Amino acid sequence: MKPTQDFTAQNLFWMKGRKVSESIKKHAPANKDGWLELAKVTEEKIASGTFRFQGLFASIASGKPALSTFSAADALVLRKINDNIRRAYGIRQTQRSQAVKLARVALAEWTPKGIVSLDLKSCFESITPRKVTEKLRRDAKVSSQTIHLLELFLAQAKRFGANKYSRGLPRGILVSSTLAELYLKELDERISQLPGVYLYIRYVDDILVIAARSAESLFEEISSAVADQDLLLNAAKSKKVDAGCVCAFECTHPRSAHTSF
Repeated sequence: MKPTQDFTAQNLFWMKGRKVSESIKKHAPANKDGWLELAKVTEEKIASGTFRFQGLFASIASGKPALSTFSAADALVLRKINDNIRRAYGIRQTQRSQAVKLARVALAEWTPKGIVSLDLKSCFESITPRKVTEKLRRDAKVSSQTIHLLELFLAQAKRFGANKYSRGLPRGILVSSTLAELYLKELDERISQLPGVYLYIRYVDDILVIAARSAESLFEEISSAVADQDLLLNAAKSKKVDAGCVCAFECTHPRSAHTSF
């Protein structure tokens, strides 16, 4: 039996996972029957419209303000929201090892290339939740119940954070990473389709672009695409360089005359 987008007791129970997170361990059911009962009660609350996220609290993740929950029911619902969105959009985060391997192969080629590496500044904090939920409604790939519960979570999250999360996705919650990936899909498509680009890699908020053209003009177009998404670049971590040949992009010399970067 495959999971559906419905917030049934069975679907919620499947969200338990193999390992109970530290934040909910003290308040989590002790056995399978307890989890099944919790999932059943949570389903009933969702169906009656009385479910609320009761265990949210402010925390710290990697030195930055974040959000967590001590409620096992919260965790099940948030995981189900996340699962529904990831399945509907086929969202899979790039594997770091695979990204590094692809980058090394491309950088080792002798052909002239423009290389741009950049970092999105405060990525989570720059994404307005409303824009993501509006996209979910337009695309109609996830159930209205999923969107309703997500908006309920985001509304309750506004009690926390310096800006009350009116702008910015709360760190520490898995669904925020999924929403960020969803929001950045448009940026991924736009940059990867720029003229001359033959390698585009984004790992969370780090981006590497390699193209058969000047890095300077490539960087300008990427910067424009980033700004159009209401995102910011971290200038200190952004680099651009032309590499591969002393003759740049119109070389007629034999390969022996090339100077690799």
